[in-house]
Formats: sequence, structure tokens, C-alpha cells
Amino acid sequence: MYLGIDVGGTKIAYGLVDGKKVLSRGITPTPKNKEAFIEVLRSIARQFPRVKIGVGIPGNYYKSKMIALPNLQMLEGIDLGKELSRNVTLENDSRCFALAEAMYGAGKNKHCELGIILGTGVGSGIVFERKLHWGSRNMAGEFGHTLLDLSTTSHQFDEIKGDWNELASGPGIIRRHLARGGTEDTPMAIWESHTELAKQTREETIRIWAIMITNLQYLLDPDVVVIGGGLTNLPILSDINKIIGNYHGVKVVQSKLGVNAGIIGATLAISQKR
Repeated sequence: MYLGIDVGGTKIAYGLVDGKKVLSRGITPTPKNKEAFIEVLRSIARQFPRVKIGVGIPGNYYKSKMIALPNLQMLEGIDLGKELSRNVTLENDSRCFALAEAMYGAGKNKHCELGIILGTGVGSGIVFERKLHWGSRNMAGEFGHTLLDLSTTSHQFDEIKGDWNELASGPGIIRRHLARGGTEDTPMAIWESHTELAKQTREETIRIWAIMITNLQYLLDPDVVVIGGGLTNLPILSDINKIIGNYHGVKVVQSKLGVNAGIIGATLAISQKR
């Protein structure tokens, strides 16, 4: 058994995991400063002594140190292995999601699975034959930072503008909607609204997601694309597949593991350390 921790932009989910079973599960808000964050993780770790810990984070890392978290920059520099005095394995949260779905969920028994998280940020994980693909610099799958705007001058990991994150994430949807004069300030409110502006934002967003996924399909040619994250609570799947079908793309499917995917994937990453 292992302790899995899934660090998100607004909440931290955690649980004791045995294979694909989450035996106990908890959730707590993500603190907004280093000291409070460390104390929360220490409190979680104390509940589950003598087990290895896997932690999914929304960014990059080196060993057990968090080094680049665009949406949680205040946590950069924390070495969780040192702070918790435990055996800690870090992995990108999108890769954790993809690995869990490849092993036990919607991507099971597939040669190549692409897992995509749509939420506060946009990210993905690539799994070949049940094995994570990291790339030479641990950057594989960070397609949310691929550039679309030719005027972009900064290529720093946490400073990129004009990328998929800016367009296709939850905050990106809201920015685009407000810029066209809309008043709804959450993705759910935009989807529930009957205004013409909300309709325009919805249609534009579906097309953005469909183009993004189609580009990735041409690049990787996966057997399946699995999507998860907070934005997939919106009724988007059939509309995305309708557009992708015009390009003869692979069908996009919903996560089977739901809210437990990140926790399970964080523990699976322990055995896949590079």
C-alpha cells in the first residue's frame, strides 16, 4: 500500500491506495504559502506512517523537489522528501492521471494512451505499453505550453503567453468570455447561460479543444485519448468528438477513474521512477 497525494490549484486530494483501490480518501484546500502547504502535507503524512508516498504536482520537479509550478509558483523550491523526512516520489499530475487510466481505466490494454487534463491548466501524459514517457528533459507531454502566438517573446516555463493554457484552460475560457463582453465568470456559468455571447464562447472553446486534440493525434497517433479534470464536468465530450470526427481522429473518451485517477496515478509513479 502507498499514500497518494494529488496537489491541485485549489485543493489537495489524498488517500491510501492498494492497487486500483482507494481505501481511504481525504480532501483539503491548497494553502497559498509554503509554510502552510508543508504543514498540511506533514499532517497528511502523519496519518499514514511507514508507507511510501507518491505526489502528483501541476508542474515540473527534480527528484523530490518542486521546481516549476506555473499555477502554484509560491510552492516552487520545496523539497518534499526533506520536509516530510519520508520516501517521496514526485510526478507531474497529468502523467499521474494518464498512467492511472492506462493501467486501470479508460486506456487499459492500449498500446499508446494520451491522457489530457482540462482544468486550471491544460496538460497531458503519454503512456506507451503501460510505461510513462518523460522525454530527455522531463518535459514530454507539456503541450499546454506549446505556442500559438507568433508575437510571443518569452519561452520561460512559467512566463509563456499565447499558448494552449492561455486559450483552453478554465481561466483562459473566462478571460476570452469577459473580453468579448460577457458577464459570467465561471466556466459552468458560461455553459448554463442562454446569452448569445456565452454561446459564442462555448462554441469557440469546443473548437479550440478539438483542434488541440486533433493536433496531438497527428503527432502521437494514440489508440485512445482520455480526458479528465474539472472542465470535463461540463457537457463537452460529444461536441468535441463531433468536430474531431471530421478529421478522422481517434475517439475521445471520459476518464473511468474520475476523482481518484490522480491519487492512484501518484502511487503508480513510485514504481516507474526514472
